Amino acid sequence: MKISILLVFLSIYLHSSAQNKQNNEWVVGLSKVKLNFIGDTVIDNTIDTADISYFAVCGNSNICDANGKLLFFASPFKIFNGITGKVMEGGESINNDSITYYEYGFSSYSNTTIILPKGNNQYYVFINTQSDAKCHRFWQWVGDDYDHDEIIYSIVDMNANNGEGKVIANRKILIKVDELPWLNKTNFTATRHSNGRDWWLIKPCARDRFKRYKFLVQSDTIIRYNEELPHFTNNIVYDNVGQSCFSADGSLYAENNDNCPHTIWNFDRCSGEFTLKRIIDLKNFNNDSVVQNPSFSGVCFSPNNRYLYAVDDYWVYQIDLENSNDTTAVLCVSEYDTSKYFDFNNSLQLTPTGQIFIGHWSGQSKDVNAIMKPNEYGKACQFKFNFCSPEGYPRKNTAIVDPPNMPFYALGALPNSPCDTIRIQPANWLLYPNPTTENIKLKVPNSTNGSSINIVIYDMLGQMVNSNNYITNYEHELSINAGPLAGGVYILKAYHGSNSFISKFVKK
Repeated sequence: MKISILLVFLSIYLHSSAQNKQNNEWVVGLSKVKLNFIGDTVIDNTIDTADISYFAVCGNSNICDANGKLLFFASPFKIFNGITGKVMEGGESINNDSITYYEYGFSSYSNTTIILPKGNNQYYVFINTQSDAKCHRFWQWVGDDYDHDEIIYSIVDMNANNGEGKVIANRKILIKVDELPWLNKTNFTATRHSNGRDWWLIKPCARDRFKRYKFLVQSDTIIRYNEELPHFTNNIVYDNVGQSCFSADGSLYAENNDNCPHTIWNFDRCSGEFTLKRIIDLKNFNNDSVVQNPSFSGVCFSPNNRYLYAVDDYWVYQIDLENSNDTTAVLCVSEYDTSKYFDFNNSLQLTPTGQIFIGHWSGQSKDVNAIMKPNEYGKACQFKFNFCSPEGYPRKNTAIVDPPNMPFYALGALPNSPCDTIRIQPANWLLYPNPTTENIKLKVPNSTNGSSINIVIYDMLGQMVNSNNYITNYEHELSINAGPLAGGVYILKAYHGSNSFISKFVKK
């Protein structure tokens, strides 16, 4: 039965990959190499324009169109057109001013950026970063740790400039954290909502494994959820090393930070709910003959969901998720070759051809370490040290510090799922006058008389501009002061018990 389920999932994964190739081309590393995955082969080409004098040590992301052509790619500092390699209009400075000023001194981290489709050939580019005030305090040596306290985002319109794209919104604040726990520097990932349209964006907190931020990213709004986790470790968590990832079907989530156990969770793409599946501490399995205190970094699921791969400085581990015995479920599947230069392992990424590529800390390795058959057990997964294809790939110095941070763009709606983020509007709710110049009124059902109703207003960039609770009057309505709002289109969401009401309105 399990084999049948795995075969069905694998066929779905391969079919969806063939239909949608938005993960098909990768721009990687210091040498600006573009990898193109075609069938079972990989072709490397250099993007070498003056605009990419410095791409990114790590933290990059990219996205292709449905035909597999690179649309654009992003470092933590700039956004580039995928065809020309030039900085996109408006994309020359997408991070905060202080981070941009200290660009060459700024330590970017794995999974710093991620790109999510917005709809109508527009895209969100999210960046995990540090506010100007916090960055300046750090560089002035006033005692702050180099903590990240903001997630900001830009919006790219690929319809602009004859398809070369344009950044139409920049440095929008998604979240600003004013106190501990700060945001984790790594561990930025996402998966599609079960409706096949929206996205779940996940960001853990730093040095506090109780807390995680979860965002429902929609075309017109972004909704934030705070989530508390079970306590499973007293270790001090090092938040500048680690990776989070979803399985290709979005049903599993894995999270790792250095000096703490690996955690695997079941994930409900409909509700966004996490339920703990497994905790395993790989420090009990490291090969001490090479390194006494390994630094664990990347994680990645096999396409069939059976195995989770994880790396420390030198070794690659395979965790059999169907084996409940930790002692026998973990295998070291790599071999350390002292005759070759082995750059330390970093983050992992599943390729469109079903392999797993492994990044390197310094990006100086000429070739790429890879797991060729990740669905296979043990050494049959075929870890390849300095992997080269028969065609000689890669002959250039790919310098992969990080593979691009990419969700599984091909993942569609969950079959037969009743869940959607667009609800049927409850009867007897009415928002008027619309357009409005000052106050706007919400007429509600009689049953809500005297009840508290939560009203949240967003602008068209997804920024929350107002959130308050209102009490309905004897006429079963409430009044909202829209006077302070700038002219434009807004989205109002009202919540009362299990009912919700969503409507756009125009402020003149």
